[in-house]
Amino acid sequence: MLGGSSRVLRSADGYVWLAHPLGAMRFDGVRFTLLDSADSPALRSERPGMFVPRIVDRAGFMWLARPDGALVTYRDGAFAVAVPASARAGTDVVEDGAGRVLIWNRQAFSLSRWRDGRIEPLSLPAELPRTPVLGVVRDTAGGLWIGFRDHGLWHLTTSTARHIPSPVAATED
Repeated sequence: MLGGSSRVLRSADGYVWLAHPLGAMRFDGVRFTLLDSADSPALRSERPGMFVPRIVDRAGFMWLARPDGALVTYRDGAFAVAVPASARAGTDVVEDGAGRVLIWNRQAFSLSRWRDGRIEPLSLPAELPRTPVLGVVRDTAGGLWIGFRDHGLWHLTTSTARHIPSPVAATED
């Protein structure tokens, strides 16, 4: 495990990518290659930390989170900044069951859609908490499961936001 992260992905061109603190670590089945800002300006980060591969979307783009909060895409041997660095690091990406690429921020809850090279804000149901997020994963259809730090688990579909109460009450030993 590198720096507390165990993210490993395989890109559409067959490379295996691993989280690394100095850049994008690529494995071709024989050797490791570390790619950094000398290889591509898109890998230049103003903050130290992990470069973490996040998803490979249906279009074949691998999404990589830079330590400064930017999201970088990789396809056909080229890196490009998809979402610029943010004052609030913690930007992440998920693809929902319908194939939509969604951008979210763990610290200050916001959810946007990536489409045609642009970020479009999503209209969210009013009942969905606007607080820090622990994680977002897709469901088997077109929805998302969103875990909030202080508000538990929610299931978000195109038409509803439903809170799923925990069946286990917190107890003290």
